[in-house]
Amino acid sequence: TYGRMMPVPTGFNAGVAGHWLDQWDMLLEQSRPRSDVAMLQHLLRMRLMNQSAAVLADGHASKAIKLLRELEAEEASEDAPVDSQEPPMSTRAWGHRMSKARTREDKIRILDELLKFKAGELTTHDASVLANVAVAESERIREHGHKIIEQRFRNDPEFILALLDQVPTTPSKSVSDFMEAIVGHSLPHVQSSRWSWEIRRILANRAMKLRAADAEVIDGLTSEYVNSVLDEVRRLTDQELENDMLPAQALALLADARANRVRGVMSASDLSILTEVIKQHELRFRLAEDSVQMALVRSLAVLKMLTLEWSIKMPSHATEIEMIEEDALLELSAASHVLDQFMIVEQAIGETWRIVLLVYRQKARAQKESTG
Repeated sequence: TYGRMMPVPTGFNAGVAGHWLDQWDMLLEQSRPRSDVAMLQHLLRMRLMNQSAAVLADGHASKAIKLLRELEAEEASEDAPVDSQEPPMSTRAWGHRMSKARTREDKIRILDELLKFKAGELTTHDASVLANVAVAESERIREHGHKIIEQRFRNDPEFILALLDQVPTTPSKSVSDFMEAIVGHSLPHVQSSRWSWEIRRILANRAMKLRAADAEVIDGLTSEYVNSVLDEVRRLTDQELENDMLPAQALALLADARANRVRGVMSASDLSILTEVIKQHELRFRLAEDSVQMALVRSLAVLKMLTLEWSIKMPSHATEIEMIEEDALLELSAASHVLDQFMIVEQAIGETWRIVLLVYRQKARAQKESTG
């Protein structure tokens, strides 16, 4: 049941809201990341933005600006993206285009597209095609590929594994020199029977180390994500919680806390709707196949609770708010990577906060003008 719009909370600041809105727009303008690490970094940024929006919407402007400044400082300390004047295009069709290319000019042009990417951004297929270029293409194209690989993909685990699969039994001198440059080790003479065995051993070790390094970064980003979720739970519930928790567990607590907010604004006659929604999400949760899918279901529950809460609090914007969730559910069905699905849900949460902050900012400004 929709009622009158909630008043702007004391402590809300229109200027901070404007700052948040600008930052959110800038975040969404960034090109869609491709590697697992880059996707998690992007997801974490959206999560921290959403945490700050939630704080601001409850009237804690100083806490919100503190979170925004921490996020800005972290982004400023990171390396600037390669070729930042031109957003990178998706690599997803790169391997396909390279495989189809017939002329030397086309192959070199398509190879040059890789200068826009970094280690970790190749798909398995892209890496396989590029490894084939490195060991089996004609000399000029192969050497052009070598320069790009040495510049961009020496530390790409997908490429190193693809190269391991395509080690030639009788390499040319230029391929052996390239392999030495990639692994940073001297290799036996190309005619030695030990050459193939030695390069395989070194590539296998290198791939394992790169995978382990990626796993460590992913663990760190996941912990930061969980900490942000739990910070919001603590603020909403005053519970004392340990940070050592799986994402699905943390998100379940946040969904519960948000459900309590819905109960606080929903009419008694409509509470059965909330009970039914929670029942449906519990059924989805039981059908989830692994811990990542479980976390995704819990994040969808958080989005649903926000949709219910703010549709009630801002009845004139209810349709707009509900459409955000509906659009996200449609997008989810087309997304094949679970981290893409997570980003869709987190972005929908942010788009919900965008409406909330825009409405509150407009109302706060109107109040300020009316009081002189």
